[in-house]
Amino acid sequence: MSDRKLEGSVTMNTEGFAFTQLATDDIVDEMEIGVVHGPAGIGKTYAVQHAMSRQQLPVVYLQADKRTTPKGITREVLAAVTGFDQDAPRYELREQLMNVLAETPRLVVIDEAQSLGYQGIEHLRYLHDDRRTTFALMLVGGPDCWRILSRYPQLRSRVYRREEMRPLTEQELLTIIPQYHPVWADVEPELILLADEFARGHFREWRNLTKTAVRTLERQTTEVLTEDLIVHCTRLLGGVRVAA
Repeated sequence: MSDRKLEGSVTMNTEGFAFTQLATDDIVDEMEIGVVHGPAGIGKTYAVQHAMSRQQLPVVYLQADKRTTPKGITREVLAAVTGFDQDAPRYELREQLMNVLAETPRLVVIDEAQSLGYQGIEHLRYLHDDRRTTFALMLVGGPDCWRILSRYPQLRSRVYRREEMRPLTEQELLTIIPQYHPVWADVEPELILLADEFARGHFREWRNLTKTAVRTLERQTTEVLTEDLIVHCTRLLGGVRVAA
């Protein structure tokens, strides 16, 4: 299903989303280091990308993977800033990157930052702390991202803003989901909670469930999302059987 099935949806302005915006603004204003972490599927990347779109300075966004070495991340950031990919000894790449990061204040965002491990994150910290560079650094990742940072005082003490995003609470579900998309607007609270037995407060699952609900209503030629149809939608998504 394409994203046209989410026409009419609005941004889910959860507490985690709102605090991610504040955290990003703060690290940019102070040229500091921030971290947004939490389990997969709760909207971390979306929240950070929205915060990135609000910034006035240049933004570099990269997604790390487990193959990314300190030299690799240096090369990737340098290529993202300059537009040219080049290979050279690690020392030369580092010096070039420091010179470039000294020219213009910018925001550097590394998604899936836990994949860098201690050495990769420590290397970014080193680049950030160098007196020549001027950039804000936002690390985004799963629970392991904060585990790595919190294990080493020299990393943890550099974190100026930290936002731990969590699954939607029951109160958030009942407040936000009816506003998220018209398909949920008139659904009873107990049915929203029933649907969340599948979604578990995860934004990504709610997105998939909403798209499936829209298509299901089209197939059934009805506008009313009943308990049976919600169970049907969760089954289509591979969820466990929910007692109706």
